[in-house]
Amino acid sequence: MRVRRSLLIGLAALWLVGAGEGAPAPVAPAPAPADLTLEQLLAQRGWSAVQLHENAFSQLETELVVNGEHRLRAQISTSFSKTIFDAEVVERLGLVVEPTNIEITGAKKQRLGSLQLSSLAFGETRVGAATVFTADLTSLLGKASDALPVQGVIGSDLLTKYQAVLEIPTSKLYLRVR
Repeated sequence: MRVRRSLLIGLAALWLVGAGEGAPAPVAPAPAPADLTLEQLLAQRGWSAVQLHENAFSQLETELVVNGEHRLRAQISTSFSKTIFDAEVVERLGLVVEPTNIEITGAKKQRLGSLQLSSLAFGETRVGAATVFTADLTSLLGKASDALPVQGVIGSDLLTKYQAVLEIPTSKLYLRVR
């Protein structure tokens, strides 16, 4: 909004200065468009909106579609540097995991596995191929008896890659995928 006002003030100043010197007056600027929502503004610039849902602990989650067929629930976490899927869930799905030398510490120290995905989608928003990691998430996040266990955590690696914008009041995540 401030930029629009500055632009209008600048154009008005040019018009006044130009008019005083006998120069033709510039064409008046078109009326400013109605205020855009964040979603409209970002959509114009290539971001897609993903509706998130609050879990029992007021953390934001989304449904992921892995390799076009497997559905997982994952929470959004800016405190995780890597995107990690629960190793037990990945094993049940029969996905191939490669060992890595990356170690993490939660309740116990563990080595991450690496998983190459041919496609990943946040609900209906496809982001394409991705590399994610696997670990025992119950040892990292703990286990609550009154909530469904999380199957994955979206970390800063993917949030940064897709220039994520998190709009807390509307529980929306915007990803730049174009």
